[in-house]
Amino acid sequence: EGDAWDRAGPPALDPMLHAALVALRDPESYVYLAAAQTLAALGDASPRRVVAALSSVLGRGRAELSASADTGRPVVVELDDAARAVAAEALSFVVRRRGAAVASHADVLVDGLLAGCSAAGGGGHPPPPPR
Repeated sequence: EGDAWDRAGPPALDPMLHAALVALRDPESYVYLAAAQTLAALGDASPRRVVAALSSVLGRGRAELSASADTGRPVVVELDDAARAVAAEALSFVVRRRGAAVASHADVLVDGLLAGCSAAGGGGHPPPPPR
């Protein structure tokens, strides 16, 4: 039960994750720093889901969250470079708080970051093979 819950997250996770990711774009430092701390706290509740979202934001500049109740389509959050820097700080908070346990989430962490490398041209490296 715990593993399935961690993969999907609690029912309200994606709306909270969406709000925190959007707040990373705020020009006020107290707002985006509070958002980084919120993301770290969400990482305590569902580390795999939050690590996946943050690594996707860092690697690709965007995260795709679960479908909106209004449209039925996935919610996409895009961040500029300044917001991605704060997202990197949030990810470092999550990783530090997980300690050695972060190794169990290494696949989603590395996949998100490497996908960004291949999406950005990757310096001539081929994209990772599909799973």
